[in-house]
Amino acid sequence: MSIIENIRMALISLRDNKMRTFLTMISIIIGLASVIAIVSIGRGASDNITNSVLSSVGTGLSIQYSTNDDSNSAMFSIGQNEDKPFTSRELHLLEQVPGVASVIPKNTEFVNLNYLDKNQSVIMESLDSQMEFDQTENIILSGRGFTDTEFEQAQSNILISDGLAKALFTNSNDAVGQSVVLKNRLYTIIGTYGSSGGNMFSMFGDKTMYLPFSSWELYSGEEQIGQVTVIPAEGADVAVLGQNIEQTLNSNKVVSGDYKVQNLEKIGEQVSNVFSIMTTFIAFIAGISLFVGGLGVTNIMYVSVVERTHEIGLRKALGATPSRILSQFLIEAMIITTLGGIIGIIFGLLISYIASIFVGFAAVLSPDIIIIGTLFSMLIGAVFGTFPARKASKMQPIDALRSL
Repeated sequence: MSIIENIRMALISLRDNKMRTFLTMISIIIGLASVIAIVSIGRGASDNITNSVLSSVGTGLSIQYSTNDDSNSAMFSIGQNEDKPFTSRELHLLEQVPGVASVIPKNTEFVNLNYLDKNQSVIMESLDSQMEFDQTENIILSGRGFTDTEFEQAQSNILISDGLAKALFTNSNDAVGQSVVLKNRLYTIIGTYGSSGGNMFSMFGDKTMYLPFSSWELYSGEEQIGQVTVIPAEGADVAVLGQNIEQTLNSNKVVSGDYKVQNLEKIGEQVSNVFSIMTTFIAFIAGISLFVGGLGVTNIMYVSVVERTHEIGLRKALGATPSRILSQFLIEAMIITTLGGIIGIIFGLLISYIASIFVGFAAVLSPDIIIIGTLFSMLIGAVFGTFPARKASKMQPIDALRSL
């Protein structure tokens, strides 16, 4: 009997037992749909978080300072280091290192912003250039951005987020031109912006603001540099540049701690790797239902063998070999799991699409997971259908004919 004939007979058998076939496929459908949805959404979340981290911390080399007990990292203790590890002196030293294209100082601080009787806790960040603003994936909604003059000269102008504008005023347009109080000084709002999710501080709410770095000393009353990022020149060896930066700063330091360099792009890679591991682990747990579905296939095929004992006896009496009986039942099991797998993949893609609408980022629908899912569902049928198929193939014709 040809494979095509085996497939035809298998489809006839499944058609004659529609409800049993459907109940057998349910666990396969649910299991594969869960795995497809989890992996697709997980990959989308991983890409989104990685892009958010890179957009927030930027690219290049981050210079960090820590004391001997590692309790005073400059990256997280903004404005609290008595040693003041970053000053204009350190910026000048960095600019002299070969392979450095630019040096970007940055400050971030939680502040209280006041307008009339309203008070808002806000995350204020410094901007050193328009390019740095563009890298945040923010867009100006009303008013304007900072000019080159504002980046170069200390002025009391600020940009605030759309969420903060709505909290203080009716809408973004009403905020432009208004003055707010920050540390007993009036600051003028020149524009509002909206975030596309690139700010790592969005977990604290959409209440952020930007101040030109040149105005930070006016705000704080002293020179203050919390973070320093170095942008490598094109073609520069990043690893060698990092070593040269550490050597330059540590050999000329006037503080007790040490300077270390971290590649910011690797932060995004590490976050992506961690998220991928979590997604794989969750998908593995969801995949357990596929194993349960395989057991269901084994069970239903055993039932099918028992119900069709007389059919097996007649075929063997007419000359059917054990290998042909084996292939018939194996193909039938694989058709059940393959159909269940295809339906599960369709449901998984549908769930991924619907979920992406609610979570706010696109699920990544990779062809590899679809192909793997289809092949895996076929493999389940082959593996879990083997035992009942072997039982059918080893059945003696005389025993089978007794059931007539």
